[in-house]
Amino acid sequence: MVANAGQQARHAATVVPMIADLARHDPSVLAVIAAVDSRSDVEAALKQLSNEHITVITPTMDADNVASASSLFLRLSSPNREGAQLVHHYVTTVVKLPKIFNYYTYGRTPLGRGEQDLYVDTLRTDLRAEFGDDYAEAFWNNGDSLRGVCSDVYHSVVFFGGRYSEVNPFLRQLATDCGGNMPVLVADGSTARFLASSSMRAGVPSNLPIAFLADGYLGSCARLADSVEPEQRLYRQTLDELCTKGPLGVEAAGWSMLSFDSARMLVRAVHDAVYTVGRPEDGQVWNPGAINSGMVFQAVLKRPEPYHGVTGPVAFNEHGTAVDRYRSVLCVLDITQAYNDTAHLPFEVDHTGKAYPNNPAPANRPCRNAP
Repeated sequence: MVANAGQQARHAATVVPMIADLARHDPSVLAVIAAVDSRSDVEAALKQLSNEHITVITPTMDADNVASASSLFLRLSSPNREGAQLVHHYVTTVVKLPKIFNYYTYGRTPLGRGEQDLYVDTLRTDLRAEFGDDYAEAFWNNGDSLRGVCSDVYHSVVFFGGRYSEVNPFLRQLATDCGGNMPVLVADGSTARFLASSSMRAGVPSNLPIAFLADGYLGSCARLADSVEPEQRLYRQTLDELCTKGPLGVEAAGWSMLSFDSARMLVRAVHDAVYTVGRPEDGQVWNPGAINSGMVFQAVLKRPEPYHGVTGPVAFNEHGTAVDRYRSVLCVLDITQAYNDTAHLPFEVDHTGKAYPNNPAPANRPCRNAP
C-alpha cells in the first residue's frame, strides 16, 4: 500500500495514525518503508510507529542517531558522520585543499517552534568535527552575497550543506557574484534530487562542476545492463520501459535504488520469518497472523550474510544501522546536461565502504573541467 505524507513529509503526523490503525485491523501490515526527510517532526511520527510495534525501514534518513529510541527501526543509508569523513578525505586528499566553508539551508523558512532539520544540523556538527579550525559555516538566504568565497579571495572548498530546493538559486548567485572566479564546489546528498530534475537545473551555469555525496553504487540504465549482480539486473529489468524512453540514468539514480533495496529486503525478511515458523504445505492458504512485525525486524537484523542489493552489500549492526555502506563522491561537469546522455552521467571521484567486484574504480581526481 502507498501512503503519501506530502512534500518534506509535512503530513506525517496525519498519515502515521492511519497506518497504525490499518495495522491494528490487518495483520498482514508488517512494516513501513519511510522515504522521508530527517526532520524532528518526522522522527516523532516514526517513533509512534515503533510504539505500535511496526517495523520501519528508511532508505533516505542520513541524520546521526535518527529514531535511536525506536526499537523496530532500520536505516539503509549510512549516517552523516560517515559522509563527513568521506567529504574530509575528498577535500584534503583528492582536491588537496585544507579548508571548507559550509553554506546550509533548511528547505523550510522559517522552521517552526521546536522544529529541527536533523539532516542538515548533524552534518554541520560532523563536518566541524572532521575539519576543526579549518571549518566555517553560514546560513544562506536566497539572494545573500557569495562574493567572499570566490576563488580569487577564498582559496578553499565551498560546501553546499542544505536542501535540494535551494541548490538552483545558490548556484545562480555563485555565478553572478564570482563570474570566472568560481570556487571548488562540493555538495551534500540532498543535491542528488536537484540534479535528477531537468526543470530544477534550468538556468544554472553549465560550466560549473559540482561534486556531491551519493549513497550506494551509481546506477544508470547502461551500467546496470552490464552488471552480473542478480539484484542489479532485476532492477534494470524492472525499469526496462523507462530505460528505453526517458533520459538515461535519472530513473536509476539515488533514492529509487535505495527504496527498491528496502522493499526487496522486507520481502526476503517476511519469507525468512515464515520459514522459521514452519513451511506452509503446498496449496495451503497461509495465515499472515503466524508472524508479526518483530519477527520481520529480527529476520532483517540477524541475516547471517549481507543482503546483496542494487546499492551494494547491506548488513546491520545491533542498533539497526547499515554498516560499512558503499558511499560515493560523484562528479557532474555540466549541470544542465546531467543524465541527458551517457557522456554526461555523473562519475565517481572518491568512495568509501564495501563495493561489488564489478564496480568501476573511482577516478580519484578533483571534479573539474580540463583547463
